[in-house]
Amino acid sequence: MKKRAGLRWPLPARFSLFLALFALGTGLLGFNGLRWGQAVLGGFDLGALVFIASLWPLSRDNNAAQMRLHARQNDANRFAVLVISAMIMLVIVTALFVDLPHARGDTGYAKGAALVLILASLVLAWLFSNLIYALHYAHIYYGAEHEGGLRFPAPDHDGSAPTSSHCPNFWDFFYFALTIGMAFATSDVEITSPRLRRVATVHGALAFFYNLVVLAFTINVTAGS
Repeated sequence: MKKRAGLRWPLPARFSLFLALFALGTGLLGFNGLRWGQAVLGGFDLGALVFIASLWPLSRDNNAAQMRLHARQNDANRFAVLVISAMIMLVIVTALFVDLPHARGDTGYAKGAALVLILASLVLAWLFSNLIYALHYAHIYYGAEHEGGLRFPAPDHDGSAPTSSHCPNFWDFFYFALTIGMAFATSDVEITSPRLRRVATVHGALAFFYNLVVLAFTINVTAGS
């Protein structure tokens, strides 16, 4: 019987560490006097920063064998991607609709610190979510029986023409994810797989919602000032 990859457990180590730090940081900050909205944001920021730092070794992969191995080891699977995306939405909602009203009521240093925490959380949530999708795209590309699904333009040695021998690395997938995260569309990377097209559609929809939230944050802060 074919195993359902969408329900695979346990999660890769860096994802489990993120969840543990998120929960631990939220609890410690909450029980030590911070507002619970701030505690959630602080716990998320801690987990996200450690997660992002842990990806540095992957950014140095420079051949297909390394990419294939790490792509299979570091994907959170479909179910976990949805769960983590929901957690990111929770952080954003907490920032805007729970803690922002309190932050606007603060004064002096406390107000500035609260707004910086909210802004930092929004930036980290954007970067973290796009990194999650970059890993997922790499996993789909290298994890399938017939590898592919994305066509990356790659210059040949004189920089004038594409070649079919290009091996996409972590930065290629990160670029692809950032493009969708910023523009809700692809640029010079062509999607050739229905599965990847579905994932990119969900990614683009979440990115659109996120940008609306950032716009709401900007309007609230501007109106409050």
